[in-house]
This record gives sequence, C-alpha cells and structure tokens, in this order.
Amino acid sequence: MDIQEVITNHTNSIIKGHFSSPDIICLCCHQKPKFFKLHESRKRQFRMIVENIVKTTFSFLLRWRCLLCNTTFTEYPPFAAPHKRFVLTDINRLGQKYLSSDNLSYRGVVKENGDDIGYPDSNDLCEQFISHSTVWRFMIYLADRSQIKRQPFIMAKTVPLISSFKYRSNKRKTLLYKAFKENILFNMQADKMFFPDLETDST
Repeated sequence: MDIQEVITNHTNSIIKGHFSSPDIICLCCHQKPKFFKLHESRKRQFRMIVENIVKTTFSFLLRWRCLLCNTTFTEYPPFAAPHKRFVLTDINRLGQKYLSSDNLSYRGVVKENGDDIGYPDSNDLCEQFISHSTVWRFMIYLADRSQIKRQPFIMAKTVPLISSFKYRSNKRKTLLYKAFKENILFNMQADKMFFPDLETDST
C-alpha cells in the first residue's frame, strides 16, 4: 500500500467515524482516564513527492481532551509528523538518501533523476523548488525524534560510519548519527507505518 492509499484510508475512516479514543496515559497529568473525549477534527494539508513533483493532499488530525485534567492534545496518524507538511515516508527517504551517500550534498538530495523537485502551479509548471535547507531540517527532526522513549527492541543493524564530508563539528556529527539511527528504526518498522505521534496543544 503506497502512502497515497494510506492517507486516503485514514481520511475515509475519520469521515465515517471509524476511530477510537487513544489507549494511552495523558501526556500532561500522567494518568489514564476511562477514555479521552474527542475535542475536534482538524483538516490539514500534506505534501508527497512523486518523482520530481510535490503533490498535496488533505486529511484530518484528531484532537482529544483528557477528562481528568482537561488538557487537549493532537493525535498524528503514522504518516504525519508534528510541524511538518511532508509525509514521514518522504522525510525518511530523503534523510536516508543524504546519510547513505558519502559525497551527496543537501542540494543533491533535492533532485530526482537530475531534476529539481518542484511545486507545480495551476498550469502544472514548476517555478518553485524544494530548498536544500529542508533536508537539514529533516535531519534535525529525525535526531529529535530519536529521543522519544519507545518499547525496547533489538537493533538488527549497526549504524555505519558517516562520511566526514557531512560535518565539521562534533555537535553536527552527533545529530547526524541520531538521525541515522532513527532512519534505521523507521525502515525496520515500515510494515507498521512507524509510530504515531502525540503532542499537547500547548507545546
């Protein structure tokens, strides 16, 4: 199932009301209510890369309220990331593309088959293109995500050496290694569409 089908299925499930309250502990009060009350369904745009074109689609994010402390939080489906318009599969794919090639720069990553990845206008012409700085922001996101506590699992692969071409400081080196580990985890869990995110609306 490709990412477009995943998003379509998620959207249809929300429209038909085929969803349930998250079975989690509240992120704020750290208690578990009998259920979380649906606060609202929020429409959101997502971006996907198809060949060298950025396509957009819409889906929904559910916001829930804790009945114990009244905190509201947003539940992100497995294809979505907080504060990111691009779907997780593309964030991971471009991240892997950058990290797995010794000499590939950020500018090289935002090309597909030699062509810049662009945003089509109403005439399907691309005059705006993905900035190379977007890939660096993906690295920061993946590194931050690696700090999330999850169920323990056995790492099936070792993280290979990252070319020194990619960094000039130990800080950036550490960030890239964290991003690489998260990239491996994403690929290991690809059949489960990774882990959904939860974020309180106050953050």
